[in-house]
Amino acid sequence: MEQPSNTPPHNNKSTRQNWRTPLWLYYGITGGGCTHDVAADSKNSLCVEYFDGSEGRDGLYEQWGMLNWCNPPFDKVSQFVDKAICEAARGNITYLLTTGATETKWFAKAYAHSVTLTLITGRIAFIHPDTGQPVKGNPAGSAVFLIGPDTFYPAAVGTMHRDSIKRTGEAIISRLETSSLTPPIPRAK
Repeated sequence: MEQPSNTPPHNNKSTRQNWRTPLWLYYGITGGGCTHDVAADSKNSLCVEYFDGSEGRDGLYEQWGMLNWCNPPFDKVSQFVDKAICEAARGNITYLLTTGATETKWFAKAYAHSVTLTLITGRIAFIHPDTGQPVKGNPAGSAVFLIGPDTFYPAAVGTMHRDSIKRTGEAIISRLETSSLTPPIPRAK
């Protein structure tokens, strides 16, 4: 049987919609403290609690937790930006990972409602949903918005290099694995 390709065509929307966030990126940005992954499924969830889009579990319609992780599907970024803003009004905080599409309306809106905006230098190799391997050749840069209740416009903007985030994330994961602490999320394969 032929192995699935680790580098799918970038125009394959169904595959790209489900790319998983690398575990090191999640930990390197958040430290691992999020309670909900609000745009996930059972294969790519990074938090114990997640919304998978099924009936009664759709992150666009359910109330989120106090600290959330969101790597939305490309075709629903604008909707998840609006939902994160709505959740901020309820006092909830969201780390929103998106492409660095500064020319879009949703990017400007997310920025206007963010506490911080981090532009990630260096491309992220997201995880293929079928092979579980990093996908090479990501065609876009990435940004992380921290959207929360205490927004001061303009948001603080900074850059972080992918390799620095990776070192931090891997160090946190290593400490969790070698300590008596259990990582607060299921270890994604």
